[in-house]
Amino acid sequence: MRLPLTSKQKNFYQILCSFTDHGNKPTYKELAEIYGCNSTSTIYKLMQQLKNRGWIHFIPGSSTEGIMIE
Repeated sequence: MRLPLTSKQKNFYQILCSFTDHGNKPTYKELAEIYGCNSTSTIYKLMQQLKNRGWIHFIPGSSTEGIMIE
């Protein structure tokens, strides 16, 4: 079950989808630059929030290469 997203989470989710829709596997640094922040820890937190809300899940043993968009 997916929980609703905040506006920041929704914006980030759309950025993430735009990458993965084209088969790209962005790094946290690339995502931070596009999202407009200087910290990869912010990206990590956003990824965890999306995961906890049921919008993405991670494939064990990988970073952004193992993201599954729901």
